Amino acid sequence: MQCGEWGELGPLFGTVTLDANGNGTLRFAPAGEQWKIYNVSVIASSATLEATATLYERQISSATRHSATYSGSSGDNNQLDTPIELTDGKPLFVVWEGGDAGATATATVSGKKSVAGRGFRA
Repeated sequence: MQCGEWGELGPLFGTVTLDANGNGTLRFAPAGEQWKIYNVSVIASSATLEATATLYERQISSATRHSATYSGSSGDNNQLDTPIELTDGKPLFVVWEGGDAGATATATVSGKKSVAGRGFRA
């Protein structure tokens, strides 16, 4: 897909209920467009136990880890110096570990998305 212009992406919100171990995963992925993610925010509905929240590009592995925060429950906002660039179907994962069981964890992503070129008139 060729990109004509870039428009605003989001903010896009996702939520997950943390499991019995305080863990949960969210997946964000473009469909039919490209994304440049410049900002990711995380928070949870309770913070008795402070979760870590880690960003992974394309798959969850140490090789694809992008960044992390130790404030995944009480909240953190990550303004990225270099955007996370995703193409059609390539996901961004936000993974919480060690938070409060049953808490609702929320991630918000924003940035730019591709807008397909509209061609031209002769």
